[in-house]
Amino acid sequence: MVAAVYVSNADSGDVSVLRLDARTGELTPVQQVVVGGTVMPLALSPDARRLYAENHFDPGSMGP
Repeated sequence: MVAAVYVSNADSGDVSVLRLDARTGELTPVQQVVVGGTVMPLALSPDARRLYAENHFDPGSMGP
């Protein structure tokens, strides 16, 4: 069985998509999705068709 793994890379502002081989445990990079900002947390929809990523910001960086 093959499954997808999604990793939030908060510092680099992207999400890594990897393929997990459940039999061997091997992870294979598939794609890097650039979203900008500090990306976290991630949530997968119940039907596993959509991945939601929040773009956090530093409240101290907002203007008045």
